[in-house]
Amino acid sequence: MRRMKVFLLYFSLLMILALLSGCYFFPKEEELLAPPLVEPEVIGYKTVDVTIGDIEQVVRGTGSFISSNQLNHFFKFRGGRLKKIYVGMGDYVEAGTLLAELDTDDLLYRIKLQELALEKARINYEKVKLESELAGGGNKFDLRMAELDLESNKIQLENLQTELEKSKLIAEISGYVVYITDTQPGEVINAYQNVVRIADPTSLLLEYTGRNYRDFALGAEVQVTIDKQVYKGTVVMTPYTVPYEEMERYKETVRIEVEDLPDGIRLGSSAGISLVLERSENTMIVPRSVLRMYQGKTFVYVLEDGIRVEKYVETGIQSGNMVEILSGLDPDDKVLLN
Repeated sequence: MRRMKVFLLYFSLLMILALLSGCYFFPKEEELLAPPLVEPEVIGYKTVDVTIGDIEQVVRGTGSFISSNQLNHFFKFRGGRLKKIYVGMGDYVEAGTLLAELDTDDLLYRIKLQELALEKARINYEKVKLESELAGGGNKFDLRMAELDLESNKIQLENLQTELEKSKLIAEISGYVVYITDTQPGEVINAYQNVVRIADPTSLLLEYTGRNYRDFALGAEVQVTIDKQVYKGTVVMTPYTVPYEEMERYKETVRIEVEDLPDGIRLGSSAGISLVLERSENTMIVPRSVLRMYQGKTFVYVLEDGIRVEKYVETGIQSGNMVEILSGLDPDDKVLLN
């Protein structure tokens, strides 16, 4: 029993020593460090100054010079088979030039026969007249009949010659041929059917055709640029000023009269056109890219003391990538681009 107590005592002492020596096997706890302070990220803004200047809304385009005096030529008195057209596209013709001709069948032959008949009637009249004078007055009845026969043959020849003239189409003005019918020789062409159009090159207008035709008003002043020189132009025709029957043909066409045209301008020459619709001077201007929309309202962001602030604005004229600000900004505002 005593031995048992001694054994338990020694065992207890050994366990205590083992526990005490085991503490040296645990790692030493490290001292906790304070977390580093995080600097807040600096937000970079790109800004643009409000510009004070002039702005205008301009319609720009290109036009070509056409003749203001263009005349259609057609057979007025009769139609028939087309014999020949004597001119070509782009030809310059003088007034009185033969442009085209109808087939006259045997008309020339009939004219020749009538010329002979007239000559015979004239000879007969002279013969009867001479005989009457030799007879001291003679038979007035025979003389009158010879006179009427002569007059009748004259009239018949004049009618045939007129018929021949009606078969010829003659240029009434000088100018360039800008249109020729596609009717071929031998095909029938009707009276009043346009055969040739001639344009007078001494009377020029600038013609513009485009989707912005509605912006041009009769009498409006237009800047016309030719070889980098600017000339004054005036609108003299719009689609709304042409006759009703011509509205479809000229539905997008504007014509401009240019003052003091330089030498060298020809039919078909081109020129730049500028029409100022609106203009503001000494006004606030910003890029269109800074504008934003929300629920139908326009606003921009400005930078105030490093803070982004929203400002609602009223816009005016827009030109290219710039826009006029009527209200909502101050001239010294810094407007954000992003």
